[in-house]
Amino acid sequence: MNILITGGKGFLAGRVYEFLKKKNLKVTLSSRIKSKNFAYINWNSDKILNKLCKDKDVIINCAGLDSHGCKLKKKAIKVNSIYPLKLLKAAKKNNVKLFIFLSTFHVYAMKSGQIFENAKLNRKSNYTLSKIKGETNVLKENSKTTKVLVLRICNLFGYPYFKNKNCWRLLINSAIKDLIEKKRFKIKSKENSYRNYSSVQSFNEFIFNIIMQFNNLKTFPKIMNYCSEKNISIIEICNILKRKIGNKRKLSFKYSNLKKVKKTIFSSKYQKHFKKLKDKYFYLELKKLINYTKKSYNER
Repeated sequence: MNILITGGKGFLAGRVYEFLKKKNLKVTLSSRIKSKNFAYINWNSDKILNKLCKDKDVIINCAGLDSHGCKLKKKAIKVNSIYPLKLLKAAKKNNVKLFIFLSTFHVYAMKSGQIFENAKLNRKSNYTLSKIKGETNVLKENSKTTKVLVLRICNLFGYPYFKNKNCWRLLINSAIKDLIEKKRFKIKSKENSYRNYSSVQSFNEFIFNIIMQFNNLKTFPKIMNYCSEKNISIIEICNILKRKIGNKRKLSFKYSNLKKVKKTIFSSKYQKHFKKLKDKYFYLELKKLINYTKKSYNER
């Protein structure tokens, strides 16, 4: 199995690369930044895109802008919608068997209840709009020879493969960093709102199972949520982190006197075919992330 992963300098791409390499798969990690560690990708060069796709069986598109990078709508659409389509067209020319487009649970409009793949979508922000357009673009190219899978991912957390400051924007990563470095963390979201959390290690196992099984399934989903059983409130996850790091750390809140909210449960109709919801790596990933952060930020 020959695999191409885009977004080489990003947090998730590095961890997926690390995991698949340990599974003895042939993996190429690409980046628009020229370096001996990556295969160079130029999104505006059909020649380079074709070269990268040659002899590949699976492409995992991890490249893209997060919500912080989508302030400019035109740029967000270009990176999150147009570039993946250009790569997929090159993949089809080279008979790539599976193209995985990484999207986000933020595309859903629902704020409570159980959220499955057919839930109503939210196009209000540049980020969600660009991701939804990206999903639409790649799904139109789905074919018998090149299958397309859109993965809508929950809140991931974990240590980075490459030293990468961008991973500290993730809620759990950010909270751990501040609790270690500053001895306090300010919760800027509504602390009683619910989110779904998963370790990157569990996600990697899920990706590996898809790669190994997709050819053997009679029916293959086009859109799939990725989640764990950890549907918990922000205040609950922050208190877990406090206990793991040390209870002397302080939490502060942007909001106060909040009304009780209805629980949001991020779910999937199809994930069970590839991996159980239970995240058996959750606390191990937390431990590794805490240790990594302590070493990186020299806890006193």
